[in-house]
Amino acid sequence: MPEVTLTAIDSSTAVDYLDGEEALEPFCTVCGARAGIFTSRRGEWLHYKGQPDDPDVEPYDPGHAPVIDWRPTPGIVFVAR
Repeated sequence: MPEVTLTAIDSSTAVDYLDGEEALEPFCTVCGARAGIFTSRRGEWLHYKGQPDDPDVEPYDPGHAPVIDWRPTPGIVFVAR
């Protein structure tokens, strides 16, 4: 299993989430696939198959480099503490 770091919440911008607002996840704007940073692959953004919390997540090559943007993450909602 490749060592993977999947950034499931957008921490790269100064976003103030409101209680109950959906978190954001990275994806490829070219094809709509999920994208993540794989530490075992030089820390580059790559397309991947599987769910972020599953041990069988694996990168794949769709024939283009991922163009990253952020979208609401289904099922993950920000809860104020």
